Formats: sequence, structure tokens, C-alpha cells
Amino acid sequence: MKKTLLILFLFSAIVYGQEITVSSTSTITVESGASLDIGGLELSPAVDYTISDKTITYTNTPVNTGNTSINRVYNVTPTELSNYIGDIKLYYEDGELNSIPEANLVLEVFEGSVWTNYPSSSSNTSDNWIEVSFGSNLSFSRVTASSSGATLPVEDFENEFGAIAIYPNPITSELRIATDKNLLFELFSISGQRILKTKDSTIEMSYLPNAIYLLKVTDEDSKFSKSFKIIKE
Repeated sequence: MKKTLLILFLFSAIVYGQEITVSSTSTITVESGASLDIGGLELSPAVDYTISDKTITYTNTPVNTGNTSINRVYNVTPTELSNYIGDIKLYYEDGELNSIPEANLVLEVFEGSVWTNYPSSSSNTSDNWIEVSFGSNLSFSRVTASSSGATLPVEDFENEFGAIAIYPNPITSELRIATDKNLLFELFSISGQRILKTKDSTIEMSYLPNAIYLLKVTDEDSKFSKSFKIIKE
């Protein structure tokens, strides 16, 4: 497999051993047949895949101490990687297994607000990696591994935020958010380009083209966040 990258940029794309940051004015395109390794998370797309306005990092803090996530969790911010098709390979250290037998490892992917586990398509316990092939579009914001019999916790939006209403949806002009929490709102295009950032609970969208958008809602006290799909007609 090729390890080369086609990198297209207008300004800066910063790559560290355990982190990659691509600014909103930059893009990285990983060619089909090539791979991008971010501190042990290897993306090998089946078709050319472009990343923009994203930071990918990992932490050694498990998803939930006492559950069965390994001590290696990758995070994508400010929005998920969307419409990915190809292989995802996760490397790990023996000391990160959190007492999970290597033979039981499955890939865990955070899709929307739910962890979904995928049995490995291939693995190597000598070189410490598992890999899953995705043949259809995958959108995700976190990646880790767990035991095949584990259930990682679902992020409970209502418990974090209480009642919240986002309306109307679909929308033609003005989007309204009803809440009593200290929330920050960020609106993104479906490709991940941030359009606006505000604490105003009324967002004017009449000037935007008809399309699908993502509204990221962040509780500024707990830092908990969730994204909602908004349809502009």
C-alpha cells in the first residue's frame, strides 16, 4: 500500500506525531490507495478523501473507566469526519489494553451520539493493531477499541442539556433554539466549513443556499456538545 499523501493547501496544515490540525483555509486530500497515520490511527480511503477544518487528537483516558474501552481514544473536532469509505486501522500498546484480551478487541466508532462496535476485518496481535473496512459512507467523531462483549455508554444529551427545542426544521429563514442553558452554537456546512459562531438563540439562515447544514451545540459549563442536522429549503 502506498504511504504517500497528496496534500493540497492554501495556508497551513499542521501535523504532529499524535495530532493533525487542518485549518479552515486548507485541505489534505488522501488519495485512494494511500494512507494517513495520525498517532496510530491510520485512514486508508477507498476513494480520494479530503479533510478540512479538522483537528484529530488522541487521549489515553478511556471512554468510561471500569468499562472496556482501551486507554486510547481518538477525537475529531470541531465536527465529525463525514462520508468516509475505506479502511480504519487502530494501533495500540500492550499497556493500553485495560485488561482486555487482544483476541476480543473490536473497533468502536462514535457515530452521531452512539458508539457502534465493528468486528475487525483483520488484526495482528504481534504488531498490535486491528483494522475494519467500511464499504459505505461512515461519519464519525471518535474512535477507540473495546471488548467484543462490551457496550460503551451512550452520550445522554437530555441529561446534559435538559429540554432543548430547535425549530423549524426544515427551515427557510430563521432558526430558533429554545433552552435555558448556557449554550454556544456553531453552524457548519456538510463539508465541515464553519459558517458562523454565536450565543444568540435565533439564527438567520435566509441568505444561505438550500442545503444540509450541521448545528453544533455546546454547553459552555460542561463542554458537552452535540451536532444536529438542519435542512435549509
